[in-house]
Amino acid sequence: ADGLCFFIRGVAHRREANERGRFLSELVHHVSLGIAAATPEGCVEYTNRAFRELWGLPPDADGRGLDLRGLFTDPAAAEELLQAAAGHALCRCRLEAARADGTTLAVEVTLTPSLDPAAPASGLVMTVQRVEPSSPSPR
Repeated sequence: ADGLCFFIRGVAHRREANERGRFLSELVHHVSLGIAAATPEGCVEYTNRAFRELWGLPPDADGRGLDLRGLFTDPAAAEELLQAAAGHALCRCRLEAARADGTTLAVEVTLTPSLDPAAPASGLVMTVQRVEPSSPSPR
């Protein structure tokens, strides 16, 4: 009976963790900020709906494999962001997004490295929102 009780407890815990994971996934998918997760080298591994809409990606595209440097009109500025994030710096700036249809869009970008400053960056999270081109850059 003790083993059966333990088994039931383990299943309930796993189900709760799965439900929490689905909730967080839905939350990220529906948030209005564009969100992308990437490797420290800048290879995109995940994008949410808002990110794909900002860049004008086709509805069936998930953004995987894109290079963060190629998402902006100034790849050198994007490279500087990647280098700063690799050094565990939180980076925020305004850049021009190079959209899939060839148009550009002014965006505010925040790039955050993995949270453990004692370890090499294991990943990056980029949030993006549209801004007016004449808006002053945040300090």
